[in-house]
Amino acid sequence: MTAELTAEGNAVRAAPRCSRIALAGALLLAAPLLAQDELGLGRMWTFHDPPLAYLQRSYGFAPDADWLRMVQLASLRFGSGCSASFVSPQGLILTNHHCARAAIAKVQGRADWVLDGFVAATLGDEIKLPDLAVEQLIRTTDVTARMLEGVAADDAPDVADRRVRQNERAVLERARQDEPKLRPQVVALFHGARWQLYQYRVFDDVRLVMSPHLQIAQFGGDPDNFVFPRYCIDFALCRAYVDGAPADTAATSFGWSDGPAQEQLVFLTGNPGSTQRLRTTAELEFLRDARYPRVRELIDDRLEILRGLARTDQEREGAYGSLSILYQKQGREDLALRTLQDGTRQAPRSAALWGMLGAAYGRANRLDDALASYERSVALKPTALGSKTLAALLFERRGDRARALRLWRQSIALDPNQPDVQRFLKQYGP
Repeated sequence: MTAELTAEGNAVRAAPRCSRIALAGALLLAAPLLAQDELGLGRMWTFHDPPLAYLQRSYGFAPDADWLRMVQLASLRFGSGCSASFVSPQGLILTNHHCARAAIAKVQGRADWVLDGFVAATLGDEIKLPDLAVEQLIRTTDVTARMLEGVAADDAPDVADRRVRQNERAVLERARQDEPKLRPQVVALFHGARWQLYQYRVFDDVRLVMSPHLQIAQFGGDPDNFVFPRYCIDFALCRAYVDGAPADTAATSFGWSDGPAQEQLVFLTGNPGSTQRLRTTAELEFLRDARYPRVRELIDDRLEILRGLARTDQEREGAYGSLSILYQKQGREDLALRTLQDGTRQAPRSAALWGMLGAAYGRANRLDDALASYERSVALKPTALGSKTLAALLFERRGDRARALRLWRQSIALDPNQPDVQRFLKQYGP
């Protein structure tokens, strides 16, 4: 069976058929091989403990050491902990736009690349991102015995902790002496029952290659990959350089494809952090009975405040917009749509709310209603995105080529940096 690979960082997740399992790497809890093999602790594993027997038995897939090594080296930790991956032989890096956004803002100067996007036409146009590094996991070593040396079962917690911290400093110092070019990190697994030494190669010359404009990169308002499906293009492309030249990643990069076929086994790599597998029954009961009800109460109170603002002040379109985004992030698209419908009734001259309503209708596949909403939005206050979207709807739904061309020209006049609109004008224009 073949496997498509999508990189997120120092972890791998496998998504066979319509279900999703995971092979997780750095900073995830690792289970012993037997427990992993039987899925007793979930479906996410570290690179150094892959469930080989399970994959063979369930999917007929038997990755060898070379395959696992390549996947590990192609997966990256970007900046302070985001996921990324090498996706070309010349050090090209794929990550989320929100992961690179702060670094882009630091170098954009008087331009506004965060808002308007950026594309480097050549290698010479790529922009160095200072204070940004990308880490590649080179080696993992079990250091449990060294970390627990001198720790007795009856030690007081503070005594045991001091000894563990002393051992950690010794492990890190020895790692720096033995491998001065690698950055060491000690990772606790199973709340300290097992310990791993992770050693990273650091690429500290990282340059911006391409990023989309903010309006599409953060469309919908969700700040991270917490809602599915998402309606934004949250990605950025960077490149790692070594000695002033693109890094040679020919043997450690993921290839591109047209996507997985039906029934094809898919692995996703990532650096997703810790899990909650080891919570006790008492902890879960506390979350269920005490913490989560309070969190829900807090969210409901905030929603009520926003509703109150929206009812009493028609000019505060942001209240309706924020409320609809909250509902959308909760997966409650019906409430998001009703909120925007109410908002446009209360503030009928808000171009922004009509545009958001058009987008909500689009997500619901009510395209004629979406078209009508964008008509109102553009009539009240044309924007580059509103004009472009309305043009596409008119072209596709009504075949109104002449008006679509006028709207595309209007969109270009508002924002000339739109290669897609320029392409439409060239293809369909007179």
